Amino acid sequence: GDAMVGCGGCERAAGPPVMSYVGGGHGNYTQETIYKYVGHGAGEFDVVTPKKKDFTCVFITGGVSLLVLVIVVVLLLLPGPTTTTMPTTTLPYDCNEALSMMDTWSISKKAYCCENANRG
Repeated sequence: GDAMVGCGGCERAAGPPVMSYVGGGHGNYTQETIYKYVGHGAGEFDVVTPKKKDFTCVFITGGVSLLVLVIVVVLLLLPGPTTTTMPTTTLPYDCNEALSMMDTWSISKKAYCCENANRG
């Protein structure tokens, strides 16, 4: 028959049908001096359309697969998200806290704020 073979039908007709041997009990004709129709499946020859390999589907499938592979590799190799926040350091004392109550600050807080913030 005309069963499609390969990658979803990569074979296509490559010329006009010709009489070809298809095996005992598989054809519709038998060979005599001329071909004589003997009934469906009763002969050894049948009219068969020659097939030509068409690799377009192989190239398209290969190209799409390669493109997907490249995209996956690029996505895997991209660096992770970068942060723009700067690390903050904590000060040992808050020199802006309760300026009206500086006399309650500890000696070390007064010394630190005097030296670093001109307060205390």
